[in-house]
Amino acid sequence: MTKPTNPYAEAYAGFLRQTAEHELVVLRDNGVYRHLRLRKPGTRIWSWDVVTWPGHLVTCGDIADGYMFARKHDMIEFFHLPSGRCDTYSDGAPRLGFRYWAEKLCGDRSAEIKEYAPDVFLQHVHDTLHEHQTLSEEAIAEIRQDDPAEADRVVQRRELLLDNAKLHAETEHEAREWLQQSEQLDVFGEDAGWEWDLKDYDIHFRYACYCIDLAVRLYHETEVRAQVSTVVKLARKVIPRKLKAVDLGRRWKERVAVRKVRSAAARVGIKLLPSPRRPPPKSQE
Repeated sequence: MTKPTNPYAEAYAGFLRQTAEHELVVLRDNGVYRHLRLRKPGTRIWSWDVVTWPGHLVTCGDIADGYMFARKHDMIEFFHLPSGRCDTYSDGAPRLGFRYWAEKLCGDRSAEIKEYAPDVFLQHVHDTLHEHQTLSEEAIAEIRQDDPAEADRVVQRRELLLDNAKLHAETEHEAREWLQQSEQLDVFGEDAGWEWDLKDYDIHFRYACYCIDLAVRLYHETEVRAQVSTVVKLARKVIPRKLKAVDLGRRWKERVAVRKVRSAAARVGIKLLPSPRRPPPKSQE
């Protein structure tokens, strides 16, 4: 299955470049009370901290500064995206739920973390034309079957609308004014000028989400490594004991079998030679 294109590919690529050498430092790890720091060794540029306590998570630092989220008792688990269930874009970026995460911000910050986005405006225009009764590609194909010349005129009108939309996409004010012009009212309707949401989450909030995602992933990787190390140490202690117990059990069974054979041989008058003595096992230091 083809993965979708990342609409924030440029921002994510920049984030990866700036954090390629970052390391996780666990300053505190006591239940849900945690203090994690991510930084490139030797500098605090592009560094950030993630602090959690029951029901809350805060980011602060050179980037991702000043965001507080509240939802579950363990906020690290809330933001944890298991590898098997984490969707990614075609460039490998995680498909984070910016809108869902924004809903968990403390305080009324929904307007503060969004800004006008020309791409969102142009997508609205494209989507409307895609569903339009006469300007959609499907409608144009039907017109072309009966009147190719008319189809060409409709195509020109569609292309002109798209080109003009791009020319008026620089600011939100300009985009909304363009939508209210009579030529556009016939296509997009009277409500588009004020009803369309032309904003998207700003780069600072998206970076904060990327920071949280990276911190949580590295923290869980550290936990997994610690668990594996514990299991290996335990195995090194337990396995030799188990093997020794197995060896002792096997020797006991051999001795019992030998006694039975000697007893049966003695009953019929056969005298067997004594079994050779085994050398004592080497001590394991």
